[in-house]
Amino acid sequence: MSARRTRRAALGLVLAVALALASLLVSAGAAGASTRTEPLRARFENLLPGSTASTSWGLRLERPAVVTEVATTQSGPGDVDWDVRLRHRATGATTPLVDGATGARLAAGAYDLQVSVAVRDIPPAATNALDGHVVVTADAAGGAGGDGGARTGGRGALATTGGTALPLLLAAIAATLVGLHLLLAARRRREEDADPVPAAPADPASTDLDHDLDRRLRLGRRRAP
Repeated sequence: MSARRTRRAALGLVLAVALALASLLVSAGAAGASTRTEPLRARFENLLPGSTASTSWGLRLERPAVVTEVATTQSGPGDVDWDVRLRHRATGATTPLVDGATGARLAAGAYDLQVSVAVRDIPPAATNALDGHVVVTADAAGGAGGDGGARTGGRGALATTGGTALPLLLAAIAATLVGLHLLLAARRRREEDADPVPAAPADPASTDLDHDLDRRLRLGRRRAP
């Protein structure tokens, strides 16, 4: 049982070390990510001539960035115009994202990535879609112009998600505590096995009775013919 507990404790500590290393790697990867690729996908059905449609989703940049690539592919019938742009939520400023265009500077902050379509002529029950991506890279110059909002200094990574390393770190701490508990329990068990409880001393009265009975048996054997 003691050996089994020791093995469990060792496994718990190994797991704790692995989780701690994983949390460090995740943190380092998040801190070192300087480029972000955001997919562009929009699909509209049953558009009518003269109508418009749009969709949007959130995008957050923790550091100033530069648009380094925009690629889009349009599909569907009719005569339509697509428009893709980033809108800074704090300032309301918009940055058009045109296929193949690069160099636009973006300030740090929260954005809405907007995709809209304007229809001039289209057949009934048609489906139109736009697919592509936009790539933004951390701005080495440390600032963004008026398109994205106010300038903010400093270079760094583009943080796209937060807190991914915290659950791993908490799990590592929990595994460490469990491993230490199992090690202490195994150590106590080994100490108990190495120091057995001494036997209780014999009762003197019981010892005298045994001696008296043994003496009478010997006397009886001598008197027998």
